[in-house]
Amino acid sequence: SLSWQDLQTLFSFIPIKNLSGVGMDLGAGTALLSAAAIRRFPSIKKLYAIEIVDGYPNKIIPKVADELLGQSSAKIIPVIGSFDDIELPNNSIDFAIEIHSLHHSHDLNTTLSEVYRVLKPGGRLICLDRSHPNSYTEEQRTKALNTEYSKEFLKNNGYPLDVKMTRKDNGEHEHRIGEWNNYFSFNGFSVNKIKFACKPRKLRWLLIHSLALIPLKYRKYFGKKMSSIPRSGLDVYLRTLRKESEVFKRDYTIFVCEKNQKHG
Repeated sequence: SLSWQDLQTLFSFIPIKNLSGVGMDLGAGTALLSAAAIRRFPSIKKLYAIEIVDGYPNKIIPKVADELLGQSSAKIIPVIGSFDDIELPNNSIDFAIEIHSLHHSHDLNTTLSEVYRVLKPGGRLICLDRSHPNSYTEEQRTKALNTEYSKEFLKNNGYPLDVKMTRKDNGEHEHRIGEWNNYFSFNGFSVNKIKFACKPRKLRWLLIHSLALIPLKYRKYFGKKMSSIPRSGLDVYLRTLRKESEVFKRDYTIFVCEKNQKHG
């Protein structure tokens, strides 16, 4: 998880000048993202921190808000609920934000359709999540989702240490950037801006992943290690060289979307 300082830095990368009115934080967790939004944009009137695990809205979110925002903590409204069933009226919210929660959605069409319903026409959806290059293969995706969590992860997240849990078991999904765009478009959102926050890459990493440009059938001649180099590796490196990217301690993709008025 990100520290409060890291989250503020990441939030500052969002390429928008202002957020105002009433918003919602989807899958808010401790509501650090809500606090970062209110800290950066004082014109936010209130922000519904929607979290399905009841311990967070009941106990943790109020404490976090008080500690980080002081008097402004009243702007954060803790809500127990699901982002698939948001108990707010149609066209009532100015913006929605999320960090690393939508990739846990079991059905992104259901989730985004519900977010669309609640947002006002022209309302913004800002996602800080992860994506993969379009060259990311099904084999890579399957391997990533079948990865078992470490004992340290289980301990830090309150799971029994003798349980075996994969990332798929934990509701993780690995979406290519083109798939994200298709989900947004299908559910009535225009993607106005995409920005990357990327870990710095060393020259050795670049040299190794440059080999990914060689077609797989030829790489196999050079041995198992070389054949396993993901073709998407160089794509990730190139993100760090583009103007729409920021250097950060972890990889994030920032989507700034807008609700279309003529959808459906």
